[in-house]
Amino acid sequence: MKEFTKDIVIGTDVVGHPIYITKYTIDSEKPGKTVYVQGGIHGGEITLHMIRDIYNYVKENITEGKVFFIPFANPFGWGQKAYTYTVGKFNYKTGEDFNRTFGSNSAGNTSVQIAKAILKECEEEKIDFAVDLHTAHTSFPHTISFSENDLDLIKISNIEYNRLCYNSEEYKTTLNYQLTKRGINNFTIECGSHDSIEKDYQKQVVEGVLNVLNKLNICKFTQTLKPTNQVVFSKATTYFAECGGIVEFNFELGEHFKKGDVLFTIHPANLQEESHKQLAEFDGVIFRYTKTHIYNAFDEVMRVFKNEDLKQI
Repeated sequence: MKEFTKDIVIGTDVVGHPIYITKYTIDSEKPGKTVYVQGGIHGGEITLHMIRDIYNYVKENITEGKVFFIPFANPFGWGQKAYTYTVGKFNYKTGEDFNRTFGSNSAGNTSVQIAKAILKECEEEKIDFAVDLHTAHTSFPHTISFSENDLDLIKISNIEYNRLCYNSEEYKTTLNYQLTKRGINNFTIECGSHDSIEKDYQKQVVEGVLNVLNKLNICKFTQTLKPTNQVVFSKATTYFAECGGIVEFNFELGEHFKKGDVLFTIHPANLQEESHKQLAEFDGVIFRYTKTHIYNAFDEVMRVFKNEDLKQI
């Protein structure tokens, strides 16, 4: 087994220091599949602890093939902070989402160059499978994919909720879509909530990835978590704030609700104005909500999905 690193230089900052991403490789030196594990394309999305767990397990147990890891795919975004909060989802200069520049043919800016460098590594390594780890607002683990061809591996990942996006315009310049376009099996895992370390979710995600690596014969792994009742969905409903104010939530993440239930209440600053109650339009589940109680008008407050849209896999 060989273990080595490679610094991929993207460019330089204003004083000439290199901007680079570090790639870590574990090579069994035996024929087999090549797998890519990525995290950190958005600043503040804490997945390093999960990647470390996967890395350490593979290092001790790899039997064939190789795995390479880029735990911080976007050091540029991780440097974007407001007070103590890391806000590196969007490029300050251009307003672009850092995960919406993959597949660009333009010379572009730093974020475009990062995306090009990552895709180049994937193509040169001739990868067979990739998983891209993210976090999302306040959420629980779920996968995102673009092809039903990935559902077999998604099922092995043992994660309960799985979003199939098909040809969604919103995601066509993500790593996930661009790898699918190139015929490479892959999926994204939203590992939980932004800027959080959630031990139960950590175990789910790590075991999920190791289950897939076991299936690909990279390393032997026996899961300890019970098999879940997995569902796939392709639609979600988003509720926005009708006015600015303070939001009071009536349901927790993952809770089921009934049509007519009050999902949340917005208390406007105008004391003479009535509070606004958001009623559920159908039976469903709380999918995610934004990690604050403070909203302007038209801000996204909550995403949910209908029970009838959940299909077992």
